[in-house]
Amino acid sequence: MKDKHGPTWAQIRYWLICFGLVAIGIGATIWGGPWETYRSIIKELGPGIFTAGILASLVEPFFRREFARDAFLASFRYVLPEEFKEEIAKIIRFEFVATKQIWGVQIEKVSADVARITTTLERTITNKTKSTKPVRAWIEAEDYNFPNGPTKIIKCSVEEEGTENKLESTEQTFMKGHYQDARTGDIQLRPDKSAKITVKSIQYRRTNDAIYETFRAPILNPEIEVLIDEKEFDHDVTFGTSGDVSKLKFSNHYTLSGVYFPGQFMVVRWWPKQKDQQSS
Repeated sequence: MKDKHGPTWAQIRYWLICFGLVAIGIGATIWGGPWETYRSIIKELGPGIFTAGILASLVEPFFRREFARDAFLASFRYVLPEEFKEEIAKIIRFEFVATKQIWGVQIEKVSADVARITTTLERTITNKTKSTKPVRAWIEAEDYNFPNGPTKIIKCSVEEEGTENKLESTEQTFMKGHYQDARTGDIQLRPDKSAKITVKSIQYRRTNDAIYETFRAPILNPEIEVLIDEKEFDHDVTFGTSGDVSKLKFSNHYTLSGVYFPGQFMVVRWWPKQKDQQSS
């Protein structure tokens, strides 16, 4: 049985045993018992029993997750095919999980051949480790050298939720001759705490094109929102992984029921509507 907000009975029994070991260890060390013959033996055992109780009390709250992870890895290494073993280890090593993310893509026709693409990202990530970890906002946006203008990064910020701890970058750097880069400094995020990352950029692309994006942390139920003139364009959306995708009835807002893992590409593809479609 388990109380809604309290410990399980197994945890209660565990702590009672720990406290019992500590109490027995203290009593045995100080007193030794009424039996003269065995008193010296009991006194020798007392510190060991006391130490066992202390160690057990520390292991449960601080190392339970690590022991469970190591046991999981050890057991699955015997079961899984060789090809999957390292992939499981990579998944377990992820330090952050995005509990909420919306990737927005706005497509606007500039001319017959050129479209202006505004992308936004709002993401909430949580530190899933037992130690403080650095987190930052970082955006890379391709520049295709269109005469309409260069790629611009409008916003790049990270803030710890529930605090005034916020960092923002207003500088962008043209990297390797083909993309703009902007990043903030690091926020030190404590265990189980969350931070919100917000970025925005503007690019020029072809009117028949696609935008690809990959992310550095797993995402629970990721969302993609496409803002597009449906009289001018058709579009398609891919999350890069399997799962049920739902769409809002009155907008191009898509949600994947599942987990996105890094290394896969989310894609928004668009192309001009055919003339026969426009006339119909």
